[in-house]
Amino acid sequence: MRNIFALVALSLLATLFLGGCGSSGGHPGTQIGSIRDFQGLHGPFGSRGFMVVQRTEVWQELWAWHQPPAVDFNKESVVVAMMGIQSGEGFSISMTDGRLNNGLYTAYISETRPKSKVVTGAPTTPYSMVVVPKFSAPLSFVLENSKGITQPAILDEFLGQQSRTAAPDTAVLTDVNGWRTYCDEKLGLAPLPVIDFNANIVVAILSGEKTTAGYATLITGARVEDEKMIITYRVRAPQPGDITAQVITRPYAAAVIKRTEMPIVFRDVSRDEWK
Repeated sequence: MRNIFALVALSLLATLFLGGCGSSGGHPGTQIGSIRDFQGLHGPFGSRGFMVVQRTEVWQELWAWHQPPAVDFNKESVVVAMMGIQSGEGFSISMTDGRLNNGLYTAYISETRPKSKVVTGAPTTPYSMVVVPKFSAPLSFVLENSKGITQPAILDEFLGQQSRTAAPDTAVLTDVNGWRTYCDEKLGLAPLPVIDFNANIVVAILSGEKTTAGYATLITGARVEDEKMIITYRVRAPQPGDITAQVITRPYAAAVIKRTEMPIVFRDVSRDEWK
């Protein structure tokens, strides 16, 4: 059986953002010390995505059908970069540096792709996850070997099993009044999470009513495509043989992303996953 998660755990307390990175590469700001990291070729799912995980329930759902590594979210955050499904061997992704500069946390990403057009081996889903001391600063991902392109990121996410409506729904919330109304009428989130709507917006997915437990929704990433912001999400269903409680559930996910004026499109990537 293929080892889905080949974890490489390194002890990096009070060292550079990622072990072996002996140079700052001229990046501005204060380097952030990391605690440990996990990276490999078979990540949680096949969708490309960049995010910071601040909550236990999001971390558990990110790993879905597998036991997640232990993280103390009272003291720690996890910076996550997922390359998406690749056609074979020779692909990798890693975080090479992390900097705090003028109140902005920047994670620098390096991706490797095979030089040959002929790719061998089974498909992979490379990933890199770095555990750092808890932070609340805005986060930006910069792809270093693609002319410093900034990647859209999930800045925070809220998950639940019991929304207040049975109907499926998607929403884009752009101000505190709309956010408060949506939480009161549909999400049932309380107390109301504080969002800086001068800099950010919230995107939400309601999966609709399910007849049993075992379902969950996770917003996995954001990307720019054809002058649109594509929000990718997955809906996890119980697997054959799972024992699930016979209760009505209404799973939802709401994610914070940087404010954009682009049209927003939601895309289900559930079929792209590794299970």
